[in-house]
Amino acid sequence: MSLDFDRYTVMIGRDPLPLVIRGSSGSGNPKSLCRRRRSSANHDPASMATIRDLVSTVRQREGVTAAVVLGRDGLLIDGQATAGIDTDGLAAVVPAVLTAGDELGEHAGGGALATCVLEYEGRVIIVCSLTTDAILVVVASEEADIGKLLFELRRNRRRIAAIM
Repeated sequence: MSLDFDRYTVMIGRDPLPLVIRGSSGSGNPKSLCRRRRSSANHDPASMATIRDLVSTVRQREGVTAAVVLGRDGLLIDGQATAGIDTDGLAAVVPAVLTAGDELGEHAGGGALATCVLEYEGRVIIVCSLTTDAILVVVASEEADIGKLLFELRRNRRRIAAIM
């Protein structure tokens, strides 16, 4: 099986997150799920976006105090947060939130949880299921532009999931 590299750009706010998707030309290829932005630049695998790039890009948004990627088992994959936010502890409790959300969706006929917004005093937490194995958690202040962040996460979910 040969690998080919195509360049895509995911926009999170004003920050482009370039990524290269590896795949074959067979059906089910992630490339068919994304709008392609070809670049004349060399398609160097070293320039492929990483989970760390995603976390950093999301974390740098105004009002975002933490960005965490974790596995469904609650183990932290990568995370950045301001002082006072325990990324390991956050990652450990999120699977329970997803399980409860999935059960709620099942009883309401809605299926599995895709995105959950939890509003607390002074903070908003977004839990976004990226793949069957990866979850993105964003903690933001109540002053952050949550609507725009949610729109960008939804619009770019498949492209972001391709990084995983």
